[in-house]
Amino acid sequence: TAYRGKQGGTFNPVANRPCTGEEVLQLTTCINPLTGLGETANLNEARTNVLDNFENLDTYGGRLSVDWNIGGATLTAITAYVWNRRELNQDQDMSAAEIISSPLWRERARQFSQEVRLASAGDTDFRWIVGAFYLNENLNSFTNFQFLGAFNPNPGQPFFDPANSIIGLGRRYTQKTDSTALFAQADWEAVPDLTLTAGFRYTWDTKDLNFITFAGPVGAPGGEVVPTVGLLDADPASFAVDDPIVTQDSFNRPTWRLAAAYKANGDTLLYASYNRGFRSGGRNSGALTAPIEFSRVDAERNDAFEVGVKTDLLGRRLRINTAAFYYDY
Repeated sequence: TAYRGKQGGTFNPVANRPCTGEEVLQLTTCINPLTGLGETANLNEARTNVLDNFENLDTYGGRLSVDWNIGGATLTAITAYVWNRRELNQDQDMSAAEIISSPLWRERARQFSQEVRLASAGDTDFRWIVGAFYLNENLNSFTNFQFLGAFNPNPGQPFFDPANSIIGLGRRYTQKTDSTALFAQADWEAVPDLTLTAGFRYTWDTKDLNFITFAGPVGAPGGEVVPTVGLLDADPASFAVDDPIVTQDSFNRPTWRLAAAYKANGDTLLYASYNRGFRSGGRNSGALTAPIEFSRVDAERNDAFEVGVKTDLLGRRLRINTAAFYYDY
């Protein structure tokens, strides 16, 4: 995939003032105050010093599902595997000047999951399902950022001048996630046409992160930053390239579902539900230079309430569905 972009100037050199929003959108009136460059109005033309801007993404996956009827129930096993790789080369400043670029960005991810569940068979007044779920994910990421490479006195050769911000920054981390859950749900037709639903799930998530960022010269061989100074590592105050930061975060939460559905007649269904959902937190893996950036991200929770009506009218030639919901996130 080829990248295109515009640097979007913000200074009007003729009027000697910042550009208005309308002038910025014209693309031909304003210049970038850092580079002094302007752009063309043709959106298909971009001035960039990185001629091979690209993003390559490869993804493979597979899924195997097995159902086994064992008398009054059905046993289901679902096994899944996903692998993907992402490579990126991008001119971050999108200008002809070498100000900020990412000459190397590599990510690899592998995910395996297994679910086993047992469900009641047949359409009875009481239906149930119980099960267990496991997921394992491994993520590897390496990112380069080159700053002010245009001021390298020997282009193509390594040059390191932190005092003037002529530096390359590298960020490398691996994250392993293990998620386990047990769940159950039951549907009970308490009286004719009224079905009550109750479901419960408990999830245990653990995330292990091995994280480091460092600085080195721009123009390093192969575009990869050679670690010279440690920024975020096991001892970020030392400035020596130290061991990575190793963290482990756990998030254990219950979630549930309560619902009722009533068939007022053959063509009208009224329902109401309350669902609690959650998503695990983690760490800010986008941190780069300051320890405060490497913050812990709390888990997210959502309480969702919904009521609605589903109708089929005029001999099922007209369908009207309405709903109202409230989220406490």
